[in-house]
Amino acid sequence: MQQIKYQTVTSEYLKSTEAFYKRLAGGEDVEIELCGYNFYVFSSELGCMRLFYKIKDSFKSNNARVQFSKNRNKWYFAFDLETPMELID
Repeated sequence: MQQIKYQTVTSEYLKSTEAFYKRLAGGEDVEIELCGYNFYVFSSELGCMRLFYKIKDSFKSNNARVQFSKNRNKWYFAFDLETPMELID
């Protein structure tokens, strides 16, 4: 389990969240990772761009982004969690 402030996120919840983002990415494989207050969805470049354009406007602050990780040699869609409840809703 990964801890976000006072809210615990279970592996079952991450699996369901992964399935949700896979649908939004048009069926592209995705891998979810939480790192501090950052939420990462690793996928193909096309999958990440689909995620970005489908849900970028749903964030209060404009912190959604698509970038390439040289360390992992993968594309990712990421955003910063402003409150622990953003992940729960």
